[in-house]
Amino acid sequence: MTRDLVGQRTLLIATLFVANVMTGCGGEMKFVATPPARTLGEAQFAVRDVDRDNDSLTVSLVVRNGGAIPLVVKHSGIQLRLQDARLLANDDSPEDKTVVEPGKMKHIDVSFEQKRQMKALNEATLIFGGVTSAIDPLPKVIGEITISLGSSKPN
Repeated sequence: MTRDLVGQRTLLIATLFVANVMTGCGGEMKFVATPPARTLGEAQFAVRDVDRDNDSLTVSLVVRNGGAIPLVVKHSGIQLRLQDARLLANDDSPEDKTVVEPGKMKHIDVSFEQKRQMKALNEATLIFGGVTSAIDPLPKVIGEITISLGSSKPN
């Protein structure tokens, strides 16, 4: 009789676990990113957070300069490549460039708009362009990071 109770309890726990995983309960769906993009000397871009609604996607980035010269990041040079290969430009922001001194890091927020289509977005790629330095003042595309919808653990 005790064995039946243990078996029923185990079955109930397993059923609740499967239901939790299948429905996504216990963790909200958030965007996760591939490892940081690193090129152009020691510049490193990493995704801190992604927020979306029906019409827009806002990405919080951290830019770290591990090199010996200042870097300038033009926000308008950061683009979003959708799954169908279309490119979305970063919406104009009042502050279009950020200077990142050697050994420092800065936070940058970029937004992309696509009317009534962002909620359906499951994956996209951030392209980091518009990066210059004192040595090379021509804007460069220095890397990309893929972001995709995945389950995050609750805090």
